[in-house]
Amino acid sequence: MTGDTDRRTERIPLIPSTILARMTIWLWGFYAIWQGCGVISDGQARFSDPIYAALNRTPEPTRTWGTVLIVSGVLMILGSVLQSLRGEPRKQVGWFLKGIGCFGVAVWCVTFAIGGWLARDIPTSSGTAARTYAAIAVGVLILVFIDERKAVRRHGS
Repeated sequence: MTGDTDRRTERIPLIPSTILARMTIWLWGFYAIWQGCGVISDGQARFSDPIYAALNRTPEPTRTWGTVLIVSGVLMILGSVLQSLRGEPRKQVGWFLKGIGCFGVAVWCVTFAIGGWLARDIPTSSGTAARTYAAIAVGVLILVFIDERKAVRRHGS
């Protein structure tokens, strides 16, 4: 009877967190590529909000920031795909590329969140930009944490 009780109280996850994390990484990777393309194609019109004042000081700001986002998204997806292939060297390269891509997206979002926070008192600035970018950065970092926990459990390090 005790064995039956233990089996009934066990929780069986519907979607393991690692699968959900990988799917979310792919979605955010494709979203980063999409947004990066939008930043480049829309040009300076996209960076007209006061929150982008400091970011507009970089050389060719829309091309620079769009390219950073596209490259980060590609690295996230490529790293995740390589990580799922067999062979330890591929997995290690996959972890590295995915980590760099996630880091790039997180830094991009934190940079834009700081720009939104600095422009918070300007009446014409976007009021939700800082919170949105900060939430995306935190989400990406949580995904990296989930993935890293999985690696530590798998390799026993």
